[in-house]
Amino acid sequence: MAVPALEKLREVFPGRKIIFITIQTSEKKTQNLVAAYSGGVNSVPWVNLVIPHLVDDMIVMRSVFSWADIRMIHERLAKVTVEACVMMLDPCAPWFGRLKKVLLLTLILRGAPLYGWKGSGSLSGNRARLKQRGQLRHHVHGPLQFLSELSPPITYADANLKFDLRPGISAKAWAMSWLKKRGLLKRRLVAIAPGAIQAHKQWPLDAFKVLLQRLLSEFSDLAVLVVGTPKDFELGVELLEIAPDRVFNVAGESSITQSAALFEHIFLLVGNDGGA
Repeated sequence: MAVPALEKLREVFPGRKIIFITIQTSEKKTQNLVAAYSGGVNSVPWVNLVIPHLVDDMIVMRSVFSWADIRMIHERLAKVTVEACVMMLDPCAPWFGRLKKVLLLTLILRGAPLYGWKGSGSLSGNRARLKQRGQLRHHVHGPLQFLSELSPPITYADANLKFDLRPGISAKAWAMSWLKKRGLLKRRLVAIAPGAIQAHKQWPLDAFKVLLQRLLSEFSDLAVLVVGTPKDFELGVELLEIAPDRVFNVAGESSITQSAALFEHIFLLVGNDGGA
């Protein structure tokens, strides 16, 4: 959701080094779920999709309350002249959490101007109330708040927002090699991502099976890639049984960037509300 804002950041501050300070999530329960598929609490491999064309370097925190992390960031930035800091928040980020981050960044950044924190919010993060007031917009607009705080303010049109995600040369080479070995480079490819971090966002596997059978019966030139995390491997095994010669299970084998490189070769993705 922050990618269009990173695009604008490059436009507004051309030629500058952009350092991305991030945290997986502040919620412990969600953090454990994310860590299970990303490779640990300090792993945020999705940022690799915007390095180096939108982001030059990355610093990962475990907690906003960690003095060790604050010291680490301070040391990493000690030899850098910070000209500005941009916060990229959810459109209705609660004010308490927002102000904690403002305080943290004020301590670290030694007086550099801070943008992106003044947008509409609430004390509790009550999305329903913000929606009633007409203040709640799509998640993508939250990180773009900094544009209205610049002098002079910058406006943008939804139609001009871009999501420039790039898997990288090595991931593309891996995808080409993987497809070539299986004779899939000239096949029409569909990807299915059956897994989800949260159970309530996961479409039943039986529904995926029905859809898969229908696709394979209606399109004779079709091959299917099952993508996902190591946790999704067993889901892929079940789908593979439907047509072992036309379904290929890459869940747990490909990284996030490698999966993205595979997606460049498909014409349809069927998945849940998630990273795929």
